[in-house]
Amino acid sequence: MASRICTRSHRVRRFLCNAGSGTGHRPPLPVDSGRPGAAGTRTVRRKSTAITSVPWGRRPPPASRLQYGVLPPPHRRGHASSSPDAAAPDHFAALGIDRDFATDPAALKRAYLTLMAAAHPDVAAHRPSGGPAAHEVTLAYNIIKQPHPRACHLLELAGFPVEEGSAGGLVDGPFLMEIMDIREAVEDAADLPAVLRRLFEENNGRMEESCRALEAHFREEDFETARKKTAELSYWVRINEELRERMDEI
Repeated sequence: MASRICTRSHRVRRFLCNAGSGTGHRPPLPVDSGRPGAAGTRTVRRKSTAITSVPWGRRPPPASRLQYGVLPPPHRRGHASSSPDAAAPDHFAALGIDRDFATDPAALKRAYLTLMAAAHPDVAAHRPSGGPAAHEVTLAYNIIKQPHPRACHLLELAGFPVEEGSAGGLVDGPFLMEIMDIREAVEDAADLPAVLRRLFEENNGRMEESCRALEAHFREEDFETARKKTAELSYWVRINEELRERMDEI
């Protein structure tokens, strides 16, 4: 029992070390005091040929499995320009809809189909003025129809982007502990369809709750809180995807 508690404590510290900082960078290496061959150390040679020593056991832990659970923002996944100097395209304007997190899926689909019909080569050739190209319309639709990319895009347009790797620093320790417990439950239920289905429905409830909170925060223009809720939503989305994969495998 004591061994299990010790192991869990070590996993918690390792997880918070990785996810809480939001980065995967190693800590700075201490400079050797002139004894590169000192016992209990290993010699590391940098490009500048400077010699440093790092005590064995001080190496940073490997990236936690939960770190991959943070989804990168849309502009990091090919949805927009990755150049820091390029202005973010307004996908809401491309679709001709209001810039709002709360969207009507049916109205969004109609706007998409109308623009795609207008962008058809046989129709576009006879238009007096140009409009968005088909690939721009498709790109905008794929972002706006999904809650997490839509929230990231709204924050980017408002000047409060969620940078890649920053989600772990936007959520608190208790939330990360909750994520770890849920992922352990998912692993334990790998071959239990009924349990996976229950976990899937519970996680859908968490996603819906996050979306309701985001609607209110965007409506109130509380972008800092919206950033935190968007970071939390990225964890729920990844858990949802993993549960879908596991249920499909059974």
